[in-house]
Amino acid sequence: MTKSEFKAIVEDGINRGRAFMAVKISTGGHSGPEVIVNGSENFKRKLAYYDKAYNDNMEHIKAKKSGTLIKIEDVLLTGNLNDLNWFAY
Repeated sequence: MTKSEFKAIVEDGINRGRAFMAVKISTGGHSGPEVIVNGSENFKRKLAYYDKAYNDNMEHIKAKKSGTLIKIEDVLLTGNLNDLNWFAY
């Protein structure tokens, strides 16, 4: 996923009035992904954070400089948390 793809998905979800944003992150050394869920009141603030903290390949800039890979694999904006069943793995 690229940063432009990530931003487009988030902005589309905001425009459609989605209630939740789930971000799937892979972290070096962990066997499975981490999924972070935020409510709509945080979308714009979180988008600004991800834009600043991640490079164009959605790798965490500071972590990569220290030799650790933290990467955003996918993002889902939804109105129903049941959608996380297929998204998480």
